Amino acid sequence: MTSAALPGAGAGFEAALERVHACTTPVFFVGTHKNSGKTTAFLRFARALRERDVPLILCSLGRDGEARDQLFGHEKPLVRVEPGWRFVTHGAALADVPCDLVAPLPAVVDGRTLGLFEARACGEIELWGPPAASALRRVLDACTGFLVGGRAPTLLVDGALDRRAALYHGPSGMILCCKGGAFAGPAALSAHLALRRRLFDAPRLQGPAPPVRVADSAGDLPEGLDAVVVDGPLTQSLATDLLALGHPLRRIVVTSPLHVFAEASTLSRLVDRLVVMDAPAWLGTAVNPAGAGGAAPDPAALLAGARAALGQDHPLFDVLSVG
Repeated sequence: MTSAALPGAGAGFEAALERVHACTTPVFFVGTHKNSGKTTAFLRFARALRERDVPLILCSLGRDGEARDQLFGHEKPLVRVEPGWRFVTHGAALADVPCDLVAPLPAVVDGRTLGLFEARACGEIELWGPPAASALRRVLDACTGFLVGGRAPTLLVDGALDRRAALYHGPSGMILCCKGGAFAGPAALSAHLALRRRLFDAPRLQGPAPPVRVADSAGDLPEGLDAVVVDGPLTQSLATDLLALGHPLRRIVVTSPLHVFAEASTLSRLVDRLVVMDAPAWLGTAVNPAGAGGAAPDPAALLAGARAALGQDHPLFDVLSVG
């Protein structure tokens, strides 16, 4: 079965599109790995929303749209804009695309002031945005003030938050993008998503946070302690320390599911004790079935495994099948 013929792929995209359209907070495209399909999904949602005449502003966490990744050297999807599209970048990243500066924005990246631009013609540009959460929040807050025809814009952010502890400061939505070739097979992808689902379903913190905080090590915690707050990311080494305590903690409070970086085998032993302060709204999941070299995984099997992990009501689609 080809990816274009996958049952429900179009319906899953349409369901996710409705959720993104209805979201009143910035929507991030979050990748589990490099080449997970973040930018592909980001641009397809942008095109689909523009076809519905939804006012948009395209943003990036850091740099996006360059021909090759600056760290890993692999090819990246180009960011192609059309007349009337608005986006955040700096003037040197516009290439030869005619654009109007709508307004300067309160952030500087690599010595260049960012601005909100509107394209007057089709073309390929680079998106530049702040790499830090607090600066990104200022930029996106400023963008929400630029109404289009009296309507607030939908903010789409292409950013790999899954690899960063500096999560955006504020309410947000999320489209999770998974690279099928990064997993040993459909069962491994399903297990990954099932564990992620458990993280997002963890209880929210009620009342004041526990007074004791841990950051890099849990070796000096007092005996009999009931709960702690993880101050920063829950790393593999910290998770191992918490499991090695002579007495089990009843609650381990983390700031967000996207701040958890422990390995699956370790995390599965801790997840029932995790409490999260907040989490983005998980609006849908895109699977990129492309292989990492050699034979590509079967798209139908990948989506079937993902569906079993996420449930029938979760919007799920093959990112390569959405035209």
